[in-house]
Amino acid sequence: MNRPRADMDMIAREVGVSKTTVYRALHNKGRIHPQTREHILRVAQELGYRPNLVARSLRIQKTSTIGLVVIGLTGWFYSHILEGVDGVAQANQYGVLLACSYGYPEREREIIQMLLDCSPRRPRREQRFL
Repeated sequence: MNRPRADMDMIAREVGVSKTTVYRALHNKGRIHPQTREHILRVAQELGYRPNLVARSLRIQKTSTIGLVVIGLTGWFYSHILEGVDGVAQANQYGVLLACSYGYPEREREIIQMLLDCSPRRPRREQRFL
Protein backbone atom coordinates (compact mmCIF):
# COMPACT_ATOMS: atom_id res chain seq x y z
CA MET A 1 0.00 0.00 0.00
CA ASN A 2 1.37 3.38 -0.99
CA ARG A 3 1.72 5.96 1.71
CA PRO A 4 1.03 9.61 0.91
CA ARG A 5 3.86 11.75 -0.38
CA ALA A 6 5.66 13.42 2.51
CA ASP A 7 5.34 17.20 2.53
CA MET A 8 6.45 20.00 4.84
CA ASP A 9 3.16 19.88 6.79
CA MET A 10 3.67 16.20 7.51
CA ILE A 11 7.25 16.78 8.67
CA ALA A 12 6.13 19.70 10.87
CA ARG A 13 3.46 17.53 12.56
CA GLU A 14 5.90 14.68 13.08
CA VAL A 15 8.60 16.90 14.61
CA GLY A 16 6.21 19.23 16.46
CA VAL A 17 7.37 22.47 14.87
CA SER A 18 5.87 24.99 12.46
CA LYS A 19 5.92 24.60 8.70
CA THR A 20 8.09 27.75 8.59
CA THR A 21 10.70 26.03 10.77
CA VAL A 22 10.66 23.00 8.47
CA TYR A 23 11.08 25.30 5.45
CA ARG A 24 14.05 27.01 7.09
CA ALA A 25 15.68 23.68 7.90
CA LEU A 26 15.16 22.17 4.44
CA HIS A 27 16.37 25.30 2.64
CA ASN A 28 19.11 26.20 5.13
CA LYS A 29 17.63 29.67 5.62
CA GLY A 30 17.01 31.77 8.66
CA ARG A 31 17.91 31.10 12.23
CA ILE A 32 17.19 27.63 13.53
CA HIS A 33 18.85 25.64 16.29
CA PRO A 34 21.33 23.13 14.78
CA GLN A 35 19.80 20.20 16.68
CA THR A 36 16.32 21.13 15.44
CA ARG A 37 17.61 21.37 11.86
CA GLU A 38 19.30 17.98 12.18
CA HIS A 39 16.13 16.41 13.61
CA ILE A 40 13.96 17.86 10.82
CA LEU A 41 16.37 16.66 8.12
CA ARG A 42 16.45 13.17 9.67
CA VAL A 43 12.63 12.97 9.81
CA ALA A 44 12.36 14.30 6.26
CA GLN A 45 14.68 11.55 5.06
CA GLU A 46 12.81 8.88 7.05
CA LEU A 47 9.49 10.01 5.55
CA GLY A 48 10.98 10.07 2.05
CA TYR A 49 10.46 13.81 1.59
CA ARG A 50 11.14 15.13 -1.90
CA PRO A 51 10.48 18.74 -2.88
CA ASN A 52 7.37 19.29 -4.99
CA LEU A 53 8.95 20.79 -8.10
CA VAL A 54 5.60 21.81 -9.57
CA ALA A 55 4.72 23.84 -6.48
CA ARG A 56 8.21 25.33 -6.45
CA SER A 57 8.01 26.33 -10.11
CA LEU A 58 4.69 28.07 -9.49
CA ARG A 59 6.14 29.96 -6.55
CA ILE A 60 9.33 31.13 -8.26
CA GLN A 61 7.83 31.37 -11.77
CA LYS A 62 10.56 29.16 -13.23
CA THR A 63 10.61 25.45 -14.10
CA SER A 64 14.36 24.82 -14.59
CA THR A 65 13.31 22.65 -17.51
CA ILE A 66 14.36 22.76 -21.14
CA GLY A 67 11.91 21.54 -23.76
CA LEU A 68 13.61 19.97 -26.76
CA VAL A 69 11.71 19.10 -29.92
CA VAL A 70 13.49 17.02 -32.55
CA ILE A 71 12.40 15.45 -35.81
CA GLY A 72 13.59 11.98 -34.79
CA LEU A 73 15.93 10.08 -32.54
CA THR A 74 17.74 7.83 -34.98
CA GLY A 75 21.30 8.33 -36.12
CA TRP A 76 24.50 9.39 -34.44
CA PHE A 77 23.88 13.12 -35.00
CA TYR A 78 20.87 13.36 -32.67
CA SER A 79 22.41 11.14 -30.02
CA HIS A 80 25.48 13.40 -29.78
CA ILE A 81 23.35 16.56 -29.68
CA LEU A 82 21.05 15.09 -27.02
CA GLU A 83 23.97 13.94 -24.87
CA GLY A 84 25.49 17.43 -25.09
CA VAL A 85 22.24 19.18 -24.20
CA ASP A 86 21.59 16.79 -21.32
CA GLY A 87 25.12 17.16 -19.97
CA VAL A 88 24.99 20.96 -19.97
CA ALA A 89 21.48 20.93 -18.51
CA GLN A 90 22.50 18.62 -15.65
CA ALA A 91 25.60 20.69 -14.92
CA ASN A 92 23.31 23.71 -14.51
CA GLN A 93 20.62 21.84 -12.53
CA TYR A 94 18.08 21.79 -15.35
CA GLY A 95 15.92 18.93 -16.52
CA VAL A 96 15.25 18.12 -20.19
CA LEU A 97 11.89 17.19 -21.71
CA LEU A 98 12.28 15.52 -25.08
CA ALA A 99 9.63 15.13 -27.77
CA CYS A 100 9.67 13.96 -31.39
CA SER A 101 7.70 15.65 -34.13
CA TYR A 102 8.65 13.02 -36.74
CA GLY A 103 8.83 15.81 -39.29
CA TYR A 104 5.17 16.82 -38.96
CA PRO A 105 4.84 20.61 -38.55
CA GLU A 106 1.42 20.31 -36.89
CA ARG A 107 2.82 17.85 -34.33
CA GLU A 108 5.70 20.24 -33.68
CA ARG A 109 3.25 23.10 -33.02
CA GLU A 110 1.24 20.88 -30.64
CA ILE A 111 4.37 19.94 -28.68
CA ILE A 112 5.54 23.54 -28.42
CA GLN A 113 2.07 24.68 -27.33
CA MET A 114 2.00 21.95 -24.68
CA LEU A 115 5.40 23.10 -23.36
CA LEU A 116 4.19 26.70 -23.28
CA ASP A 117 0.99 25.66 -21.49
CA CYS A 118 3.07 23.91 -18.82
CA SER A 119 5.10 27.04 -18.18
CA PRO A 120 4.28 28.80 -14.89
CA ARG A 121 4.28 32.16 -16.65
CA ARG A 122 3.28 33.28 -20.10
CA PRO A 123 6.30 33.77 -22.33
CA ARG A 124 7.02 37.18 -23.79
CA ARG A 125 5.90 37.65 -27.38
CA GLU A 126 9.42 37.15 -28.76
CA GLN A 127 9.61 33.79 -26.96
CA ARG A 128 6.51 32.48 -28.70
CA PHE A 129 7.49 30.10 -31.47
CA LEU A 130 4.08 29.49 -33.00
